[in-house]
Amino acid sequence: MADTKRKSNPIYRTTYRAVDGTLRESSVYWIRFRDHRRVKRRIPGYSDLASTEQLVNYVRKLVTYQTTKEPLSPAVLEWLKTLPVKIKKHLVRCELISGYSNAAGISALQHLENYHQNLTDDGVTQDHANLSKNRIKRLLDGTGAKLLSDISAAQIKRFLAKLRRDGGLSEKSNNHYVVCIKAFCNWLVREKRLAESPVAALEKLERVRETHVRRALSTDELKRLLMATEKAPRRFNMTGHERSLLYRLACETGLRANELRHLSVNDFVLGRDQAMVILGGHFTKNGQDARQPLKTDLADELRVMFATKLPTAPAFNLPKRDSMADMLKSDLKDAGIPYKDAGGRVFDFHAFRHQFATNLAQVGIHPKTAQELLRHGSIALTMQTYTHSLREDISAAVNNLPDLSPDSSQRQRATGTHDEIHSNHFVPNFAPRDAFSCTQVQSGAVNMTKKALAEKRMETGKRCVNSASADDWEREDSNLRRLTPTGLQPVPFGHSGTLPYRRGRGKHIPTIDRIL
Repeated sequence: MADTKRKSNPIYRTTYRAVDGTLRESSVYWIRFRDHRRVKRRIPGYSDLASTEQLVNYVRKLVTYQTTKEPLSPAVLEWLKTLPVKIKKHLVRCELISGYSNAAGISALQHLENYHQNLTDDGVTQDHANLSKNRIKRLLDGTGAKLLSDISAAQIKRFLAKLRRDGGLSEKSNNHYVVCIKAFCNWLVREKRLAESPVAALEKLERVRETHVRRALSTDELKRLLMATEKAPRRFNMTGHERSLLYRLACETGLRANELRHLSVNDFVLGRDQAMVILGGHFTKNGQDARQPLKTDLADELRVMFATKLPTAPAFNLPKRDSMADMLKSDLKDAGIPYKDAGGRVFDFHAFRHQFATNLAQVGIHPKTAQELLRHGSIALTMQTYTHSLREDISAAVNNLPDLSPDSSQRQRATGTHDEIHSNHFVPNFAPRDAFSCTQVQSGAVNMTKKALAEKRMETGKRCVNSASADDWEREDSNLRRLTPTGLQPVPFGHSGTLPYRRGRGKHIPTIDRIL
């Protein structure tokens, strides 16, 4: 390699010997310079001489900035945005620009493509990587962020609030967007593309209202759904029998729709002694292999259905993601089961996973075992979100409480309808001394009419006046008021419930006009 210009010239072309032996010049110009440490450097330029001369001028400015430790000017930053990536890498190696400055000139969408590729390389499922990319791109487009420097937590928060007001975003989805953009910016910091995360202050919503609450079906409803689907016509390129086995497999294994979509016949072990379905970790949500046991009767049904399929063929020919809900809604309608109940809870395809957890709880499976079968990281998620209490289970639980009702004899005593009516239980001796006997009162007080009772009282009062003093009568009358039980009292003869008297010639005489 030889120089075609004098060595004092910072711009030159290199020569090389071709395959045929001829000496040729390079297609681009090269520049030479000394960096801020006085080290000789050379980097490729452009094929155009004028553009290469402009590159030399900016490189000299970069050397000056690194020598004086001053921040780059806005003009230089704008120039870096238009610089080719190949030249940027050379400037980074020469330590004239940092990785942050290099990243500042790349569009945010290009960083997003690198992040998407990084997610795929880390083993994240393709669906999850695509979903994260689409959410971040929606935020970048909605806030007008073209470069990393345009990303702002305040603008993202304002954009998400607008989506919620317009009804295009739920509170739960809002938090998913926040998680995605924060993970993207944290990756930029780890990759030395940003000095700090611009969305570190962005927080998720604390109170999240569930807008898509799922429910579990009762055993009768689930059987009705499977029977109606078995008799239903072909829908979405699946026969009724295939859909019925699909629903049964979903609610007896807890496999997700996307996991069922990637199952092949080879993934099923349908032996007589052992039956299970094996799913690779690249299709599961947690990235780990799943081994779900199968019931014997279900394994027999699947063995018959797979008999005519190749081992590498898909186990079920599921429709597209958007059509899964329509397929299930049609079968629910045939079974007479509403998709959304009166409480607003829905039964979509993912609700089969809730059904699996609920059925495990109904048969008394230990919560830890249920957590392992559902492949949850937290037992709280298994018990609080996926396990539902059915109405018949709640009623049965209440009916199994201890019987606290009294026996028949106690109920009769409590209501006053006991067969043996003992007079001393409810008719006290409330007659004054020297009056009619308690036996007479006990035997006839219940059926005594008001007028007969009044006359009896008159006779009693007359005898008391003749045989006792006024003080004795008042004392007896007080005893009568105190001892007369409720429900057996005579007709009151005054506001105080006692017999009114009128003084006359030193004697107390009852007034009959108040009685009758």
